[in-house]
Amino acid sequence: FAVASAIAAVAGGMYGAAIQRYVLPAEFGGIAGLILSIEFIAVIIIGGIASTSGAIIGAFVVAGLPRIIERFSDVLPLIKESPSAPGIIDAGQFNLILFGVLIIVFLLVEPLGLLALWRRITVYFKAWPFSY
Repeated sequence: FAVASAIAAVAGGMYGAAIQRYVLPAEFGGIAGLILSIEFIAVIIIGGIASTSGAIIGAFVVAGLPRIIERFSDVLPLIKESPSAPGIIDAGQFNLILFGVLIIVFLLVEPLGLLALWRRITVYFKAWPFSY
């Protein structure tokens, strides 16, 4: 825990010094901080709680899913592309709802995440013709 905290502190310092050039506490709090926390939890739970590889897979899913939704928002009838467009909810709101549903589904159905599903599929296909 101490090593992970030290690495996070160095990464935060580099983020503030090199990328942001300034750090304000308001940027990491409020609604933006809540949404960021939900995305972090979704990364860990969707990818797999017990492994680093699962967190990497979860990061790809959580980072890619909003882009896919934005790409196909014109096809989905419930999602509106702009405030004046027809639809019920905004793409950002739909992403948060989808992350919440995925967190609940993965906690109830597959607590070890996508990595455990991937491992089960690979083990099945390694012994596929002779699975008995």
